[in-house]
Amino acid sequence: MLIGQRFGRGFNTVCTTGNAAGRPQGIVTGAPIGVTAALATSISFDDLIKLEHSVDPAVRSESTYMCNDALIQAFRLIKDTTGRYIWQPSLS
Repeated sequence: MLIGQRFGRGFNTVCTTGNAAGRPQGIVTGAPIGVTAALATSISFDDLIKLEHSVDPAVRSESTYMCNDALIQAFRLIKDTTGRYIWQPSLS
């Protein structure tokens, strides 16, 4: 199990930042940037909506987000005007 986890983490790194020279192209290094936040330290719910709509509608329903844990934390900390968190667990 540990060998599988180690292999998976290494493979994830290569697929994320590969250089296409005998390796996969890489999502970060090979993909065009769609939408970026105004500031790296402030992410708004509007930024998430802009990001979603920067993806071609033909493939949007089959798409998923890929980000590191610090970014997920930043998303989860977004609050509305009454101080409630925007990101809530699903009821289903």
